[in-house]
Amino acid sequence: MATEKAKKSTLDDYDYMNENSIDAELKCSLCMQPFQVPVSAICGHTFCQTCINPWIARQSTCPTCRTRTSTEEFQPISTRIVLNQLERLLLRCKRCNEANIQRGNINDHEKRCPNQTVSCPAFDIKLDRIQGSIFGLAVGDALGAHVEFRPNSFLAANPVKDLVGGGTWGLQRGQFTDDTSMALCLANSLIVCRDFVPYDQLVRYKWWYRHGYMSSTGQCFDIGTTTRQSLQEFEKRQNKFAHDHHILLDQMDSLSDRDFLQTFDVHCSKEGVAGNGALMRLAPVPLFFYRRPELAVDYSGISGQITHGDEKAYDACRYYGALIVAALNGAKKSDLTSTTFYEEHRKWFGDRILHTDIMAIAHGSYQKSGGYQKGIRGKEYIVNALEAALWAFWSDGDSFEAGALNAVNLGDDTDTTAAIYGQLAGAYYGYKKLPEKWLECIYAKQFILCVSSWITFEGEKWFINQIAPNTSNARRCAIRLTLD
Repeated sequence: MATEKAKKSTLDDYDYMNENSIDAELKCSLCMQPFQVPVSAICGHTFCQTCINPWIARQSTCPTCRTRTSTEEFQPISTRIVLNQLERLLLRCKRCNEANIQRGNINDHEKRCPNQTVSCPAFDIKLDRIQGSIFGLAVGDALGAHVEFRPNSFLAANPVKDLVGGGTWGLQRGQFTDDTSMALCLANSLIVCRDFVPYDQLVRYKWWYRHGYMSSTGQCFDIGTTTRQSLQEFEKRQNKFAHDHHILLDQMDSLSDRDFLQTFDVHCSKEGVAGNGALMRLAPVPLFFYRRPELAVDYSGISGQITHGDEKAYDACRYYGALIVAALNGAKKSDLTSTTFYEEHRKWFGDRILHTDIMAIAHGSYQKSGGYQKGIRGKEYIVNALEAALWAFWSDGDSFEAGALNAVNLGDDTDTTAAIYGQLAGAYYGYKKLPEKWLECIYAKQFILCVSSWITFEGEKWFINQIAPNTSNARRCAIRLTLD
């Protein structure tokens, strides 16, 4: 079993030779590829372990015969004949083009391949933390979705103990709400623009609002009143801008001239608006710009301010963005929850001092062992939301699962409190330490993994362009990875 797992990570670098002639009995009916870590159920049907786990998380039935089953009922196959046949399958290395490599001899080829992939531990750690933050957000969102708006009194009597579907929105297990959808809109904007472009972010939020872009259901739902009003104001400004500058309205979403866009006012919020919608989607910004902490913190504030205009929303995003940056850079939990974190990282915040309500949180107002009984609330007000998420992180006993459940069981805006918690906790613990039983069922898991990788890659390229704008991308990447 251990050998199979080791090979699993390298098989993507190989093509099967004579694939059409491979016996169908050696192929998984889900991925239609030769088995990788084959497991069988009591009903006798065999699948790749990595294929069947997410299937069972959603369906709880065998894909072939529809017999009710669970992941615990699937066991590694022990049929030596099948395993030997898999070992003898012939492969071609994509990197060096060597052919006729037996699958069982991959490890030997890896040692001699002239074009073997060289791992960069520092990069791998950062990727794990970035994936952890984005998935932490999505997992927290999905975990709390079915009890959103339920009060603490209900959850005290009926505590959430696992990730399930149904409830408030009637979602399937693992589907997410507006928190993750808007975070994915923001992440995609950073990836496509390769920079921080608030106008493009608003365009993508509008696509979600109007067309269900990045939604887990294909439709916009659970949109906050403040966010809706800000996006409607954005549309009005687009219409006026198009009229004033003689631009066709259907071209407004694709404007790309950065200098020209400077004339468009992207701050679309009413004054005094301080909802948690600014904070729930934050993570992609500090994840992309963490290599320049001062910029990451400033952009974190602006990313929330374009839809939630209150100073408290701006500063809550700045402070939480700073914590995520520190977590990505390996800060200890005691550092992240230190009552002097703000003072110790003062230069990250520039000349603008935190609002007094956010400063109180930075100085430890959330560190109350009684939780709800001591005034911690999972409300929509951004000050409550920030305090609740940090309380969940501070008191989670070094367990993401415990912290996420505690965040949800505060009640009220359950999904958002847990999503905010998940951004920081995921960055701190990393993807590999998140509960696998929850990761397996997250909607669009592979897509979110891809988005996480692009955030890591494009963020690295952006930083290199900042420090070495006149050298080639390939050389700059090589230099940077060597320095790391």
